[in-house]
Amino acid sequence: MTIKVEPLQSALGARVHGVDLAAPVAPATRDAIHAAWMEHLVLVFPGQQLTDEQLVDFAGNFGELEVFHQKIIKSQRVPQIFRVANTDEDGKLLPPGNLTVRQLSSAQLWHTDSSYRPVPSMGSLLYGIEVTREGGETLFSNMYAVLDALPPALAARIEGRRARHDFGYLRILRDLPPVSAEEAAAMPPVWQPLVRRHSVTGRRSLYISTIYNDEVEGMSRQEGRALIASSPGSPGAMSSSTATAGARATC
Repeated sequence: MTIKVEPLQSALGARVHGVDLAAPVAPATRDAIHAAWMEHLVLVFPGQQLTDEQLVDFAGNFGELEVFHQKIIKSQRVPQIFRVANTDEDGKLLPPGNLTVRQLSSAQLWHTDSSYRPVPSMGSLLYGIEVTREGGETLFSNMYAVLDALPPALAARIEGRRARHDFGYLRILRDLPPVSAEEAAAMPPVWQPLVRRHSVTGRRSLYISTIYNDEVEGMSRQEGRALIASSPGSPGAMSSSTATAGARATC
């Protein structure tokens, strides 16, 4: 199977044609997709029709899959799937005040998936089953480019520092009930470098996740949170950007 990679924008993104994700993927095709991913950061596969099991099978070509630690969000039928939906698994609409819906609303803020894990995921695969016709855009940011564009003084200030990534912080940030003792034990806070070097490309990027970052190494909690809030891609910086409401992620 020969794939065609169509670049979308200079900052990131490409559309991939010529592959059926519902079918087994040959090693050469998998390698070509991986190479395109490393080059373009975000890949779009238009026109795919997948079952949950086929989605998981395709994702498994690129590594061991995570299983989310919260029962209220992960699929009960295919546990490797993290459900981003305002319905339950039987299609019943959930009320706006439902805890799952309220927690998922944190995806409207810039974030990096699973940064709160000791070994974060290498990426995410988002399959849109039913999406709104207007608004709700999913946006991505090239954090290689963000680091390159930082003012020298700010770049020097973060060099060699780490930020704490605490899953429970998003519940505080969104005025939600605290995580349970079981959830806290399963996912304790971890410290990640503010500047990371990619294991494949060798390129350095800014590594923040504003819904999880509650402290910065060597700073008071207030000072650390202010630093994160002032960083490009943070909620505080969004008012000066062209971002629209929707799910956001850093790459």
